[in-house]
Amino acid sequence: MNGRNEPQQESASAHGYALRSYESGDEAAVLETFNRVFAAIDPTFEPRDLRTWRWLFEGNPSGRRLWLAVTPEGRIVAQCAGIAQRMLIDGEPTFVSQSIDSMADPTFTQGLKRPGAFVRTCLGYWDAYSGSGPDRDAFVWGWPVETAWRIGKSQLKYEVVRTQGLLFATERTFAAGPAPGIDVAEVASFDEDVRELFDRVAPTSRCIAVRDAPQLTWRFLERPGFTYRIATARRAGRLVGLAVFRDGSFEGVPCGALCEWLIDPDVPEAGHALAHWAFACTLEAGRDELVVVLPDSRPWWMLMQSIGFRVRPTKYFPVARYFSKRHHPRWLWDHWYYTLADTDLV
Repeated sequence: MNGRNEPQQESASAHGYALRSYESGDEAAVLETFNRVFAAIDPTFEPRDLRTWRWLFEGNPSGRRLWLAVTPEGRIVAQCAGIAQRMLIDGEPTFVSQSIDSMADPTFTQGLKRPGAFVRTCLGYWDAYSGSGPDRDAFVWGWPVETAWRIGKSQLKYEVVRTQGLLFATERTFAAGPAPGIDVAEVASFDEDVRELFDRVAPTSRCIAVRDAPQLTWRFLERPGFTYRIATARRAGRLVGLAVFRDGSFEGVPCGALCEWLIDPDVPEAGHALAHWAFACTLEAGRDELVVVLPDSRPWWMLMQSIGFRVRPTKYFPVARYFSKRHHPRWLWDHWYYTLADTDLV
């Protein structure tokens, strides 16, 4: 289910393939092409299995974004895919999607001088899913590798939103402790009052992906092969903060990672208490540092530094293709709140 009307199929038989949305039964060919293409360009690539693919593209409560170039024999020539996200932009419900797994079979690649299968597939994706309106993607974004960025910039109108910094804390720098009146508890699931917390947080950012129990359950509890730890912060029983931790690595460096960070704006001490919990998880895992990815234009970027986090650059730079003049990259830089939970990085 997409949570919206299925887009129209587009014939491109003159090129030897058709452009269309995913159909049941395509997954085996999609996975074969995906695993073959990415293994050839990334020596650290680990093949994706069908269970993970189904989680990613069939389980997401926000819907599916999957547009293909397919030969009459069922061979996948190219794919433009995305993780759909329900959003609030200026308080109004809409969608965006994070571009992932975009690819073209090299035997069909025509280079950058004229649109090839990959570019045609991406343009079909825009037509099918993007534009103005509550059921369409207001913008499409991603963390591109060099080749994708080169094509995206030259032919698909992607623009840089920011160069992404990383917040990190070590035993030498970390300075947050438990907060009086704030009860932190590690939990096994997301309660319905997560949405109430989100509704208090959302007005502080004009652009934010919806956080509710179904979305977070899909992202963290149903993801195959990954284990996360969840903690809540409550004051007098009311949920005032939520954090998700994972032991892993970022840019090849072993670390603890704060994957989700949702704090009541009127109770910043809940953030201090949850950071204290996350750093304890980091030490328990035998890691030397705790890392956080946040926008440097949002308040917690500076608040994290006040409790001992420091900043270093990363190789990442979020880019966006926007479909409304007001959602240009500078506006997104100012108003878009995201965490690692919004990405496929951890």
